[in-house]
Amino acid sequence: MPKINTLSGRSVFQYTLDTSGGFYIEYSGRPHITKKMINEIETAFRGKTVPGGFSMTDPPPGGFGEWIQEHTPYTPRHGSHIAAVLKEMGIIKEAYGKSPIILRF
Repeated sequence: MPKINTLSGRSVFQYTLDTSGGFYIEYSGRPHITKKMINEIETAFRGKTVPGGFSMTDPPPGGFGEWIQEHTPYTPRHGSHIAAVLKEMGIIKEAYGKSPIILRF
């Protein structure tokens, strides 16, 4: 089980790949990010640079966190963990900045 940091470096967590190309985030509730969801993320953000937007209360419009909130059963906070794994997988090409974190797909 790989152990990685969120892109802000504030949290360390583990994830497990599933057999179909998705992954599980290893914390409470064990969120499952399916291959279908990953494909939808790639389609929505391919070639774009967007804010991470991981705020639970006010994710910026057009940001990754807002997209997660609107298109999945998860919250922008989950988005911070999802983004870290997607960076490990090479789907997010670059992540930089601190507040906000900027993602380049």
